[in-house]
Amino acid sequence: MPTGELRESGSLPAIASLNASYSTSLSIPSPYIFLPPSERRAISDVRRTFCLFVTFDLLFITMLWIIELNYSNESIWVSLDKEVVQYSFETSFFDIVLLALFRFLCLQIGYAAFKIRHWWMIAVTTLVTSAFLVGKVVRISHVMSDNAFGYVLPIASFVLAWLETWFLDFKVLTQEADDERGSEEDLDEEGLGRKAVTSQEKEFVRQGREAMSVVEQILSQEENWKFEKNNDMGDSVYTLEIPFHGKTFILKAFMQCTPELVYQEVILQPEKIVQWNKTVTACQILQRVDDNTMVTMGRVCWSSRGRCLCKSNSNPSVCTFIWVLNTDLKGRLPRYLIHQSLAATMFEFMSHLRQRITEIRSSGRSHHHLHP
Repeated sequence: MPTGELRESGSLPAIASLNASYSTSLSIPSPYIFLPPSERRAISDVRRTFCLFVTFDLLFITMLWIIELNYSNESIWVSLDKEVVQYSFETSFFDIVLLALFRFLCLQIGYAAFKIRHWWMIAVTTLVTSAFLVGKVVRISHVMSDNAFGYVLPIASFVLAWLETWFLDFKVLTQEADDERGSEEDLDEEGLGRKAVTSQEKEFVRQGREAMSVVEQILSQEENWKFEKNNDMGDSVYTLEIPFHGKTFILKAFMQCTPELVYQEVILQPEKIVQWNKTVTACQILQRVDDNTMVTMGRVCWSSRGRCLCKSNSNPSVCTFIWVLNTDLKGRLPRYLIHQSLAATMFEFMSHLRQRITEIRSSGRSHHHLHP
């Protein structure tokens, strides 16, 4: 089946690659993650601080309103009845609390839930707040002689609304834009030779980095892996249910060779895999994005979304090979039939890989004997 593969190979001991479905045109979607796609980007520290300030706005205005209720000589329940039940625009300040609640809901939904990266939402809330408070102060100015404390609420609400606008525009959006530009510069500086230049190439590199992060998350949840099968070589296949992406297969195999050797054969030379892996009939490098990232296409019988190598600290001549597989073959075959064959396919790949390693070692020993 045609596939498009994006690989980001960092320095050992950890290597990850991303393989996605390929149809009529090259399409490399974002890697599978444990959250919906809309929640992939983690909220920044400065945005989190802004959301806390918005919460403070609501709590502070509510506290001032409660103080205002106790300002008169009447009981708080009588004042509450006048402010809420017998609401009047000219005498009640409960609407200012509702205005603070309006800002809280709009800004938290927009900038915390949906992570909007534009100022239009804060512009709406500030405009509504300013217009309402100006009208409020004009209408109640003739009754403020009896309750001078009432001026504190509209003034505080007005100031907090504009502080939120300043904080978002000059801190949150500016710093996030700087962080993004810095991240892109870091990506460019990682390669010692060719670097990602175009926006598409930088997107490929970013997706590769995300794939590596996802693989690390899966490895950190090894206690949740469900054992499925093993073979005579001691290789084991596990599964892990990932929300929004379904069942993910994980092969764990112990290799009697250095991780660098596996890295060389599996990651650095994808176009040569067809020479030793019988499950692959064709493989071609479509684009070399930078020194660490390449896009390949091959007509293959298996489809991977991530591979990792773990070097042994006690014995550097052995390693653990971990293959994370999450595939959608886009056919009409029942999914359960595909899942039943995946473990056998993964075991077959390991058999070919071990045979390839043996051939390389034998060739190396023969060359050593011929050239002492």
